[in-house]
Amino acid sequence: MELWLACALATAFLWGLWGFFSKLAARSLNAPDILLAWAMGQFLVLVIYLAPISKGLHVRWTSIDFVYAFLSGMIMVAGTLLFYRALSIGDLTPIVLITAAYPLVTVFLAFLLLKEPLSLQKIVGAFLAVTGICLISI
Repeated sequence: MELWLACALATAFLWGLWGFFSKLAARSLNAPDILLAWAMGQFLVLVIYLAPISKGLHVRWTSIDFVYAFLSGMIMVAGTLLFYRALSIGDLTPIVLITAAYPLVTVFLAFLLLKEPLSLQKIVGAFLAVTGICLISI
């Protein structure tokens, strides 16, 4: 198995666990409390990940790509806060399925702004994803 595929499959599994544990947390915690605990968990993983490579770490603070990474983090936290809010008042299954449609936004923006090709296969896949979300949400 290629490394990128193993990473993608592990990501899907871990994000599945994330959604499940998030719903468990939402049983008695409010969205800001969950977000704080989530950030603490992220910080721990970050420290463990960066510790062995910290001496070779050279952050390019002035790069526009650093700005994009920073914005990405801000947007992810805002989306996660809304995700936790939705979990605290709604059912897990439709919320996770609806939010799992986020790649549609990514694909659309990549096509529109980055001029990445949009094949018939991608269009059909996007249509099926939207159809699935509509059916599940009924």
